[in-house]
Amino acid sequence: MPIYEYIEVPVATQQLQDDFRFDDMVVTWQQRNGGDMTINELKMLRLQTESNALSAAEHDLLDVDSRIAVLEQQIADLTLSLGAARDWRTDVASRRDILRERRAATQRAISPFTACPEDILRLIFAERAREPDTEWITLGTGTFNKARAHAPFITAAVCQDWRRVTLDTPSIWSYVGVPQLVGDVKQFVSMTRTVIERSCAAPLDILLENMGDGGREYCTDVLDLLFPHLHRWRRVELYSTLRDPQLDRYLRGNAALLEEICVYEVLGSERWVADPAPFLVGATHLRTVRVVNSSLVLDTRSLPNLRSLIIEMTAAMPSTSFWTFS
Repeated sequence: MPIYEYIEVPVATQQLQDDFRFDDMVVTWQQRNGGDMTINELKMLRLQTESNALSAAEHDLLDVDSRIAVLEQQIADLTLSLGAARDWRTDVASRRDILRERRAATQRAISPFTACPEDILRLIFAERAREPDTEWITLGTGTFNKARAHAPFITAAVCQDWRRVTLDTPSIWSYVGVPQLVGDVKQFVSMTRTVIERSCAAPLDILLENMGDGGREYCTDVLDLLFPHLHRWRRVELYSTLRDPQLDRYLRGNAALLEEICVYEVLGSERWVADPAPFLVGATHLRTVRVVNSSLVLDTRSLPNLRSLIIEMTAAMPSTSFWTFS
């Protein structure tokens, strides 16, 4: 039996593979040199084989360590990325929950009307516009109704559907109200212009609460905007503490839809026009008239529906101003 067979060989798998390789080397040596190898030659051959295997193992170990280092760095980077992704997810989930709550609240607020046809919505808005003005029950005692003045603007700002219906319903834009002008009064000129444009041919209810020196310019602007639409005036109350402009100059022309009018001027006028024709022409629906210190002249014969006529003057007036003796 060859001597090399007595050499102790480890039983590990990789070592067994090395032993098979060593056996091949022994056989090759014997074939090349003839005869068996001495124990020392076997040991030297064995040493060479193990040295080569050790070098290969060291190289493999360095390669594995390098790969482990790369993988560990990748794991560290992925751990950081994973932490950032988790934080991001937490933030996104929080914002999503907030948006869900907002959307649900908005849906609850508008859901009763989402299925409401536009024609029904238009009727609701128009009916609301026809409700009695609680701030203007009796002609001559009206006060500016802020809620009524702002109602169509608020309705038009709710959503696109409501805005479309509001802008397509002229009767909603029926009120022109101006309070006693103090502070920033330009907004009322702008609001008056908007109401006139959006009301189209609908009748107008006009309440100018108190035109004093503080808003002289803007009062004139409002009246200048309203005068071309005298034919659409329905219920009117004008109150002025100014001598100029005189309100009667805005009452000349066709007033076919006029039903009630109150003209209150603190400073009376001594100018009287003999011909009553230019004032409130065609006001056949006029039921109530109240004038205080105004030079307004009416021919009551052309007012078949007149039921109430109140005249208050601080100066003399001709008797023919409101009636004609036959």
